[in-house]
Amino acid sequence: MAGRFSNGSFLSRVCKASGLAATLFFLLSLMPQASVAQLTPSADMVLDSNALWMGNTGNFSQGINGKAHQSEPLISFGGYQFATWYQNGANNEQHIFLARRDLSDPTNTWQSFDTGYDMENGDEDGNGSGHGRWDSHNVIGMGISGDGRIHLAYDHHVDDLRYLTTRGINKATISNSAWLTQTADAANQFFVPGGERSKFNAQDSGNVTGITYPRFADGPNGDSVITYRIGGSGNGDTHFLIYNSDAVTNSNGVINQRWSGSHVVIDGNAGSYSDGYSSGSSGSRNAYLNGMDTGPDGKIHMTWTWREGSSDPNHDIMYAYSEDGGGTWKNNDGGVIANKSTGQTINLNSPGVTVVDLDRTQSVMNQQAQCVDADGRVHVLMWHRRDDGVGDEFDWVPGERFNALKSAYYHYHRDPATGDWTRNQLPTSRRVSTRPKIGYDFFGNVFAVYTSNSDLIVAGATKAANYADWTLLYEGTRNYGTDAILDQSRLFDDGVLSVFVQERGTSSSNASGTNLRVVEFNVAVSPTVTGIELNLGETQRSTVESVTVYFDGDVTLAPGAVSVVQRSTATAETFEAVSTSVSTQLVNGQTMASISFDSHVRNSANALVDGNYQITLNADLVTLDGVPMREDFVFGDVENDAFYAFFGDSDGNRSVDIFALLAFRQAYRSVSGNANYDYAVDYEANGAINIFDLLQFRTRYRETIPFTFTSKRSSLSGRSKTSTSRRGKLSGTR
Repeated sequence: MAGRFSNGSFLSRVCKASGLAATLFFLLSLMPQASVAQLTPSADMVLDSNALWMGNTGNFSQGINGKAHQSEPLISFGGYQFATWYQNGANNEQHIFLARRDLSDPTNTWQSFDTGYDMENGDEDGNGSGHGRWDSHNVIGMGISGDGRIHLAYDHHVDDLRYLTTRGINKATISNSAWLTQTADAANQFFVPGGERSKFNAQDSGNVTGITYPRFADGPNGDSVITYRIGGSGNGDTHFLIYNSDAVTNSNGVINQRWSGSHVVIDGNAGSYSDGYSSGSSGSRNAYLNGMDTGPDGKIHMTWTWREGSSDPNHDIMYAYSEDGGGTWKNNDGGVIANKSTGQTINLNSPGVTVVDLDRTQSVMNQQAQCVDADGRVHVLMWHRRDDGVGDEFDWVPGERFNALKSAYYHYHRDPATGDWTRNQLPTSRRVSTRPKIGYDFFGNVFAVYTSNSDLIVAGATKAANYADWTLLYEGTRNYGTDAILDQSRLFDDGVLSVFVQERGTSSSNASGTNLRVVEFNVAVSPTVTGIELNLGETQRSTVESVTVYFDGDVTLAPGAVSVVQRSTATAETFEAVSTSVSTQLVNGQTMASISFDSHVRNSANALVDGNYQITLNADLVTLDGVPMREDFVFGDVENDAFYAFFGDSDGNRSVDIFALLAFRQAYRSVSGNANYDYAVDYEANGAINIFDLLQFRTRYRETIPFTFTSKRSSLSGRSKTSTSRRGKLSGTR
């Protein structure tokens, strides 16, 4: 079937039988290797020194603040970063905390508060399905919808919904002072009236019961979606809702439903499954999602594994996508496999959903990692049994369920044009330990975070190498005890890998508190323009001989990096290319590029003829340690840039007026070396201001040079990763 990835164990057997394994390794070693980003640690923040570390009396792990199925405990939105966690409170209470920091604040100060809600179902005396035992399934999920509302869903493992959202829109981006004031009285100012509820919309007729794994994700059009399971492990359905930021108040004064479209998208009770893991067959199962993400074209993508029973391993990697906000779903080849309006759901028998065949002997872990990059490429990171061993080194042994020592992390990615899936193995020098997470940066490179033997591991691979160059970038030797979770928005928007992870506590029946951290790394330092000057900062525009561009580091300008056009003369639009010469020098570790002009000049000093001009720096051709600028830099496409030449304009006001006349009169009949000489009104640059200069001045006296032409930015410069035109911004001024 087109687009399917062949069974990894089959490939292994072929390689072993034919001796191809060594040949494949040799060929891969000859492939050109792209440079993987170097990580620079930039921050190490303790969110809470008393974050909850559960007692050891439960059936699952003790760490709950940082689980791979937790979406998301760390989110950046609107210039702020948000985090949520359980605190180990007094009197055996586990408080739910919410915090925010301003990303423009260099002190990295978090403003945190107790929401007033606690864990009730997942603690040692809980009322939930755990029946009074610690349960690390009961994580806190957080989402921020396009209208700026913060959503929390928490404390579930086949329990009644516990859902909390903020009062009014744009609550996430209120001022720092308002955040402090309103969160101090959260029940009356910050959260919706009535607080926590057991249904997503206040006006819904019934509560949501038996829920597990509520996961928020960004949806189409800036809205949010949520998925969750109803039922148990090995026998559950996956439900889907979408949030509508534009819901309005109806004639009765009631807000129409914001969460809508609730339906089963994956049915766990259809079809029969059997394999070599055990005798007999299974008639029910549940889907464990790796994630649900919306691509740049609005398509929603999800991948998952199946589990037939609560004590069974998982099997296969499945994939489906929706082009209409979750109403219908298609398989890898584009065939419709689910339709909400007709009640058709995805199930075991849905054609074309299995993209990687891995039966229950393959030690497939569930609920791992997924992201969809800015090119629409789906990335999935899984750990499962290795197929690169010698002989039966990694083969399944009857009775084996999961075996991390025989497994490796594997990266699968889907070509958005062809639907083909490609697999690459991550380095095996650090053993499989926890579930991983994966994210992408602005340039399409990907990064994996996980812990191995309690160390934080970061690995990376480049788009340029088609992700065949996975490299370990960081190995942090601190005693971590949870999965590592990354902030995708911060990675893409800021080039900062921000990781949420908690230190391990003691193995005791009693809960304790440990450090919950946000650790950050700069991963792709793109060069930026910090300033630009005409004639080294002069105000006059009578004689313009150079442009100087300042960068924030030691950058390389490849041939063609700089282009200049004449947008217009004083009277007509032209858009003609101007020939230039570029020279650079390094000043205090920062590049200064000087641009002079070889055409459209009026004298031997290469001063520009009258006109409006525009300069563009091609992002792909300006690099810092091999990393390009994030976007083209354009200067002169708006009037306030004042990139123009107009002989006689002595003060940069686009006119030759009485003040310009006074300035010219003072310099008239002077020569170079005289105190009154002003090169700006020496039209021919011959060292004398004489009758010929006066004639040029006289033709422009009382005239202006307008900027009345619309920008043609899109036709003048290169690439953009979005459909909207973007203008490069200065990170400083000169």
